[in-house]
Order: sequence, then structure tokens, then C-alpha cells
Amino acid sequence: MSKFGDRMGHPLISIVIASRNAASTLQQCLDSIICQRFQDWEIVIMDGASEDSTLDLLRERGAWINYWQSAKDQGICQAWNKALNHVSGQWILFLGADDYLWSADTLERIVPYLRSACPRNRIIYGNVAVINSKAEVISMLGGPWPNLKRRMRRTMALPHQGVFHHKTLFRSYGAFDETFKIMGDYEFLSRFIWDHPPKYMPDITVAAWRQGGISMQIMNIATVASERLRVRQRQNTWRGAPVLPFVYAEEFARLSTRLLLGERAMRRVQRLYHSVVD
Repeated sequence: MSKFGDRMGHPLISIVIASRNAASTLQQCLDSIICQRFQDWEIVIMDGASEDSTLDLLRERGAWINYWQSAKDQGICQAWNKALNHVSGQWILFLGADDYLWSADTLERIVPYLRSACPRNRIIYGNVAVINSKAEVISMLGGPWPNLKRRMRRTMALPHQGVFHHKTLFRSYGAFDETFKIMGDYEFLSRFIWDHPPKYMPDITVAAWRQGGISMQIMNIATVASERLRVRQRQNTWRGAPVLPFVYAEEFARLSTRLLLGERAMRRVQRLYHSVVD
């Protein structure tokens, strides 16, 4: 469903939101965009056939949404790929329906980085605040690329809600691999990021990410582990011969530590672990 008219034309930033039964959080996500001081953006929403009041909210906010549709899909990568057919911005940010932009001046502060980046840099990223159910900041994700590069060879180290993708990446490297159900962002970035390092915005928190997403659920450990292994095998980012049980155990330890001890403790354990095995 398109809104009437064309308020933005070809904006600088396209914000893609994938949703399903997200009425409890989507309003905050949308309002965090609508209130931005910098207004040269568009919103594209792919809803996975929500059965709650999500569609009512989309209709209410329709004047601010450039395109939305609601239909069954095969997962978040398919939703993102469908959205790519409707974006017109130079830079694309992918948010979940339970994420939101950090402050009213977030995009305004990011714009100078975006306007000076391409063609030298086609991935720009900032920090992401991990929050709990009380909106308290548990930890901050992000950091200079040299610090994240080693972890990126094992798993998704960039804070996805803080990553801006230049539109030319999808022409050069294709769309998201829809056989990935959780780690599609990691697979996509791993196609080119080693030869085209991203640029870090050290002073900017882009978005808030509520703890407890799909990659944080115990029942998805096997999926996350197997998809991480597929990326590492495909991109030859593992020294030696990786085996699924090892990757599964690594993923289980990561998630268990986070759930039992909290995000900060998990990060400390991760740093200790990588200092030993890397």
C-alpha cells in the first residue's frame, strides 16, 4: 500500500522495517523516525500478515509511510528483499519493529557522514544501545572496525540496527540470501566487507535494540549456529575445519551467559574467550 502523493521524492535515507504482530512496539519505532529534525527520509514497511492491531497502526500512520504491505513471507530476509523493490533512498537502514532511533537529532548527526562516505565507504555504522524491558541501557554495541574485524570472522559483530547500507551494494552483491532465517545480515556483509571496510561513527548512538529478539531465543540456537557455520565455510573465514557441534556449543555458551549473567558479563566472557582462541 502506497501513501498518497510523494512527500520525499528520492530521499537520502530509506528506513526499512520488518514487522509481525508488533503493535506493542511499532508505534515507538515509527514515532522515533517521524520526530527526527532531519526529514529527508522514507519509511518502507513489510509486515508478515500480522493478526493483532499492527495494520490499524499502519493505517493511522499512513501519511508518514511511503510504502507498506502485509502478506505472509518466508522470513526476515524475504521481507527485506521485498522492501528493496520499493526503496528509493541513497542509504538504507534496516530496523526491527521493536527497535527505535535513539534521539530526535540522530539522523541529523549522521547525515554529514553519509554525504561524505561514498564511494570510499559504502557501509557506515554507529553504536546501538541494548535495552531491557524497562528501557534501561544494558550495554552499548559498536566500536572501531579493527576491534570488531576479528569477531566478525566468527559471527555478526556489527550492530545491525546501526548499519547504513549504500544502495549500490545490492546492485553489486545481490539481495539477501533467503535460505538464512536469522543470520542473513551477517551473510550479506561477509560477501564484501573484508575488501571494503566499513566506516565507524564513534560519537553516534543510532538506535535502541530491545534484548530478546529472535537470535536471543534458546530454541533458535541450532539455527544460529548452523547459519554461522555456513557463512564461515562459504567465506573461508575459519582457520581449520569447523564442525557444527563446536559452533553449537559456542553459540549455546554465548546465549546462556547473556541470559544468566547479563549482557555486560557476556561481553567480558567473550573478550576472554577470543583472547585465548583467536
